[in-house]
Amino acid sequence: MNKRRGASVAVAVAATLTGMLALAAPANASVPYKVYSTSAACKTAGQKFVDSGQAYQYTCTWDSPGYLLTLWLG
Repeated sequence: MNKRRGASVAVAVAATLTGMLALAAPANASVPYKVYSTSAACKTAGQKFVDSGQAYQYTCTWDSPGYLLTLWLG
């Protein structure tokens, strides 16, 4: 195999590996999403993860105004 062909094969392999790494899913260490009825319930559940060492921190967020509608409609 001549040098030019070897170099082109090496470039093709490097480009393929780079593309695979770029498209790979990132590592994920999150807890599955769960809906809590109150902020206090979320904080209590999150604190259990922190106390047991399963998580470094736990943040409760409110992400949907539609959630209030589900509480109201029951």
